[in-house]
Order: sequence, then C-alpha cells, then structure tokens
Amino acid sequence: MKLKKLTALFLSVLMLLSVLPAALAEDATPQYGGMLTVLAMESNSMFPALSSTTSNRFNFSPAVEALGRRNAETGDTEPWLAESFTVDADALTLTINLREGIKFSDGSDFNADAVIWNFDKLVEYGKASEICSPESYEKTDDYTVVLHYSAWNNTWVDILGECYIYCPAAFEANGEEWATLHAVGTGAFIQSEFVQDSHITYVRNDNYWRAGEPYLDSIKMLYINDSMTQYASFINKELDVLRNPNSANIKQLLSLGYENAASDAPNLAGITPSAARAGLHSSHRLGQGHGREHSRGQSRSWHVCCAAWPG
Repeated sequence: MKLKKLTALFLSVLMLLSVLPAALAEDATPQYGGMLTVLAMESNSMFPALSSTTSNRFNFSPAVEALGRRNAETGDTEPWLAESFTVDADALTLTINLREGIKFSDGSDFNADAVIWNFDKLVEYGKASEICSPESYEKTDDYTVVLHYSAWNNTWVDILGECYIYCPAAFEANGEEWATLHAVGTGAFIQSEFVQDSHITYVRNDNYWRAGEPYLDSIKMLYINDSMTQYASFINKELDVLRNPNSANIKQLLSLGYENAASDAPNLAGITPSAARAGLHSSHRLGQGHGREHSRGQSRSWHVCCAAWPG
C-alpha cells in the first residue's frame, strides 16, 4: 500500500499542469489565462511506447492522457479516458469501457481502435508488461476493449490505468521519428514547440473534452540542468516553480519573505505561481512534501518539493 501511494503521488504531479489555477486553496475561485513556466524533466521520447523512463510522462502529459488516474487519498486507480474498469477474476479478463465523444487534438476520434493501436505499439516495442502481458485483447464494440490473461493479477487496473494513449493518426501520418518529439493526444494542451535541450511549449486546447478546462493559456517547460541556474532563473522570475530546492536555497528563500507552508501542514505543499502570469495568489509560499489541489469537486495530489514566485 505504501508503494502504491508513493506511485500515485509521483504520477499525479502530471495532473498539476492542466488545472493549477484551481490548486492554491479550497476556496480559491478558478481564473482563466496566463502562462506557467516550469522545469522540464530529462526524457528521451514524447511517444509513450518508446519511453524508457517515467520522467517522459511529465513532459508529454499536458497533451497525452492515460486511461486512468490515481486517487490521491486512497491510492486507487480511477477511470479517466476510461469510463470504467471491470475485472472478472473467474474469466481472467479485464474489460475497459471508454468515454465517448472524446477527440484527439488533431480532430480524430478517441475510441477502441485507438486504444488497440496503442496496445499493439507497446507489444511491438517489447512493452507488453505495461498492459500486464495479456494472452490476447480485442474490441467488442467501438468503446469497449477486453484483455484476456492466463493468470490472475490484482494489479491489472493499476497498470492499465497508467497506459497513456497517443494519437494513432498523428503517428501514422508523420512517423516514429517525428512522434518522439511531438506529443499528440486528448489532453488539455497542444504542443506548439519543442526545441531540443531548450524548451517545450504547450498552448490551450480549446476543444478539450472536460468543459471549462484548462485554465491556463499555455505551459512552457525549460531544460535547465544546473541547480544554481535553476535557482537564479526562479529568483529572476523566469521560472514560476522551482523543483527540489536544496536546504541553502530554502533558507535563502525564507529570508526573502517566503512562507514554509509545509512546516505548519506536513502533507501540504504551498505552490503559488506568478500572480501576473496566472492571475492567482500574491502571497509568498515555499513548500515541500505532498500537495493537494481542488478542482471541480475533485481532489488530487502531487509529490513536490518546490517554491513558486508570487509575481
């Protein structure tokens, strides 16, 4: 259970990007607009089937979504692109019912064919374990996929819930090499730019399937490897969120007027983006540990050690 919850906390940091403006307080009124600038993670591919590290998920998650997401409170996997997961322990099957009416950002349909295509790519690239190595799988209608297994495993839902669905039409039209640099999915944002070793830019998907979201206009991810440069970029307001500040940085930030929210609430990370950029808070916050965001009645968590500029 501990490992399960830690995994949930790590993965759910990906959710932060699409709904951050609602994350600062339970009673905060969501506001639209602004750009969030964060640090990119080291990665090797924007195409999930070619990904060799979970860090890739952070970079492509604004555009590419998974079948499920972890509930931060319970650690359980809940449907996201999926409508439901149904396990039949006797028949050794997992049935995934998909949400209808969702489209990829290029306008093509999200359906059972798209999910099967992604499963095929995982198998093709030697990653059948990411769908629990089924004996077979097939679609039974346009929005239902059934996987058949040879032995019972109580992690089917957890593992399949972490299966990210890339746009088949974009891959087929442009090829594998192109896909490693271009994230295309059903997500709240559309990748507009990728400059190797410099930055990734995402812009708002105006046709996102969740009504009213996202709140931000854009996200920019910067590749900055040196910790001192990261800190300097944050101090100079070139970076809205500083990930994993060291103890010296934390001490200096506190001296500049930041509040260590985690000292009063160990399970809460105070994360406050620029008021000028995101139209939000004006207080200084410094947080380490586990944070919780609230949006449209849902509670999600992320695992962070970060500080953010107040503007």
